[in-house]
Amino acid sequence: MNKLCDLLLNQDESPKLIGKFSKNANRVTIEIMDERDACCLKLEDTVCFAIGNTMRWSWSIKGVRDGSFTYFMTSDLGEVFEGKFSRGGK
Repeated sequence: MNKLCDLLLNQDESPKLIGKFSKNANRVTIEIMDERDACCLKLEDTVCFAIGNTMRWSWSIKGVRDGSFTYFMTSDLGEVFEGKFSRGGK
């Protein structure tokens, strides 16, 4: 499964966060902050998965509780991708 469209359509990997980097990293990790209390979530696994050679990385939010969050994906080359997502509620 090296095609971006294959991963985006694969329900086994959903729901997921995706970050894009300008350099081809070897490792990317994620940190998630709860916007209600500006507190970082404790995550069992912070390692993101490469989507082929697209310089995009993914991380499943399957086990994340409901709320509004900001996430930071950081590559081993020092690049940071920032995004936001919400689960559940209104």
